[in-house]
Amino acid sequence: NSMAMILSSHPSWKKKRIYNGQLISQAEIDTMLVFSQSIGRSYQGIWIDVNTCPADIYTNQPPFDGPPCVGIVVTVTDVTNAFPPQIGVLQVRFLEAGDVRNDPPQSDPTSARSQPITGTWGIPTPKIRSFT
Repeated sequence: NSMAMILSSHPSWKKKRIYNGQLISQAEIDTMLVFSQSIGRSYQGIWIDVNTCPADIYTNQPPFDGPPCVGIVVTVTDVTNAFPPQIGVLQVRFLEAGDVRNDPPQSDPTSARSQPITGTWGIPTPKIRSFT
C-alpha cells in the first residue's frame, strides 16, 4: 500500500534541495512525519517531482491544474499491528526535527498538518457471496 502527499511548494530537506527519486528511510520518515493512525511496522518513502499539481490542490474546478510541485510517496511493506488507516480520518503532520523547509532554506522547519486523507485504497479484494 502506498500513500502520496503532494506539497504545494518545492521544499528543501536537511537544508539541501530534494530531487526526484531520492529515497527516504523509515528512520528518516519517523523523524520527518507523524501519522494520526498506525500505518504499519515497516515502510519507506521517496521524493517525487510532479509536473503539474492536481487541480484540487489549488481549485475545486478541474481542469485547472497548478504549477509543478513535489510529493512524498510512503510505501508500507509490513502492515503488522496496523489497523487499516481510515479514509477521511488519517492525517499526517511534519515534525520540525525532520527539517523540511522552503527552498532555498530560509524559513524555520515546517510543522504543517494535512487535511484528512482522501481517495480510496484501490479495488477491494474479491469476497465470496455464496458457495453451493
